[in-house]
Amino acid sequence: MPDDRALVMGARPILLTQQEDGQMRSKRLRILLIDRDGDRRQEMQSKLYAALRYPSVITALSEDRHRPAMPEDAFDICVLSLSPDDDAIREVRAVRSAYCNLPIIIVDSPIERKDLERLLDCGVQDHIPRRCVDCPTNQRASSSIEWAVERGRLLRHIEDVHEEFETRALHDPLTGLPNRKLFVDRLQQLILRWRRTKERFAVLFVDLDRFKRVNDTLGHDVGDRLLIEVALRLKGCLRTSDTCARWGGDEFLVTLENTYNPRDVKLVARKITEQLAKPFQIGEFELRISASIGVSFCPRDGRYAPTLIRQADLAMYRAKAAGGDRVQCFYGEMQARAQDELRVEDQLGGALERGELSLVYQPQVNLRTHSVIGFEALARWTHPHLGTVPPDRFIPLAEKSGLIVPIGEWVIAEACRRIVSWRDAGLQPVPVAVNVSGRQLQRPGFEETVTKSLAEYGVQGHEFEIELTETSVVDDPERVGQTLRKLLAIGVRTALDDFGTGYSSLGILGRFPFSRIKIDKSFVRGIPNDPKAVGITSAIVHMARSLGMRTIAEGVERTEQVTGLLEPGCEEAQGFLFSPPVPGERTNDFFRGGAIDLIGPV
Repeated sequence: MPDDRALVMGARPILLTQQEDGQMRSKRLRILLIDRDGDRRQEMQSKLYAALRYPSVITALSEDRHRPAMPEDAFDICVLSLSPDDDAIREVRAVRSAYCNLPIIIVDSPIERKDLERLLDCGVQDHIPRRCVDCPTNQRASSSIEWAVERGRLLRHIEDVHEEFETRALHDPLTGLPNRKLFVDRLQQLILRWRRTKERFAVLFVDLDRFKRVNDTLGHDVGDRLLIEVALRLKGCLRTSDTCARWGGDEFLVTLENTYNPRDVKLVARKITEQLAKPFQIGEFELRISASIGVSFCPRDGRYAPTLIRQADLAMYRAKAAGGDRVQCFYGEMQARAQDELRVEDQLGGALERGELSLVYQPQVNLRTHSVIGFEALARWTHPHLGTVPPDRFIPLAEKSGLIVPIGEWVIAEACRRIVSWRDAGLQPVPVAVNVSGRQLQRPGFEETVTKSLAEYGVQGHEFEIELTETSVVDDPERVGQTLRKLLAIGVRTALDDFGTGYSSLGILGRFPFSRIKIDKSFVRGIPNDPKAVGITSAIVHMARSLGMRTIAEGVERTEQVTGLLEPGCEEAQGFLFSPPVPGERTNDFFRGGAIDLIGPV
């Protein structure tokens, strides 16, 4: 390449292209000149101006080379001018202590090869004989300085790239927080420190409650911006010595160093929940979220990183199962319970195929006529070794694992078969209500599943009812609303279960086409002796009537509760006072001669 110029230091060439040559000409070389002798320093400054081919800014430093005159990034290179009497190694080390990364070139009288090798080992880029600077036509000084500057820039670029690579490899690209790899590394360092110093610490597992609803309703862009704000608030709750990392999705992990008292850890955790409970302004949206936090302690709950993270995770799930927006410390029984749940979940996976699931039916009664007006279908599981597994034990596991979807489809089909069995027996069917989870409702095509089952068994829409809780509604209101309206169009009734126990009951009543409201048993239990329970129940009944909805009370167990419910106008109920849930074959006992049988006096 005839237009390229070779810059040589010893036997190591570097090619400078025309483009790079032009770039260097457009910049001013920033040179730090150091010389102990004042007169010689001024002379050297003039000679360098004459020798260099490109515009330069030369700063001459006093003989004190141990104190930086200017920041290191103010220069491209250091030219160290020495006399024969100077100790070159000592002078280079003095400069290096002040400017640790600045390229250094020595200007001196000729030196022996062994001394040059020692200087190179100390970080010197090149040696320029003084005669090369004295002669303006000699290009040795200019070439050497240019080569050293470009080499220094290349090394700094490599360092920057390496630093950026390390940052990307060890940090979450969205929030900038440490990622899993870096968090685990820091956690292991804390464990090693504990083994040396016995300095205890805590691990917090932070999970945002109902974050999925933000992504599903407002989009992932809003969700990502919310996560960035969450990360900032989390960091604001911690000391600089603590670590906060994004574990994945809406999960974060925190280490609290030098922490001895669980009470102090809970204070920090509650501070986090309080900060995250404050509204987030994301563009035009004001978002409110909460967090569930699990806590584990080293060494009490574990002495290895995976164990501490797992225990904090278990504690977090307990906090979430208890309703979320709370802090839960790990305790030993959680491990045994988690293993038990895993065993139950494993067996639940094959329960349908093995025919271990069944439905029982609890009658729903008109309180004035004492007649059965419908049934609620409830799933039961009988395992050959585990025995009868309570619904409150296996239903949450089915929800978490996703098994609730095939189980729910089976429940709908089984309820339809029961309605057909009544018709085949010459009985007039009454509506059957089945419980539907939020996960089923949010699954695309749920209404098609119901419609297909009804059509397959010839069941009319008004003979079928689905019950859903407030939580399943508010998790994805748009999709749930569309699904309920489609079901209403074919005559399927809907009931809002456990009304009054959630936080948004009043807000959702006007948004969804409910046929009935089920008054939760926690209110019914206090009738007629608890004035608050009586007042709340009466308010629910009157409100439902004004909205064109019926009410049905759950958990009726005493005769005096019937009178207390009829007084405000609630005319439907279910509970052990009338009948416990019974197997499907026994439901025919509630029919006589094709007419609905009457329950005995209450």
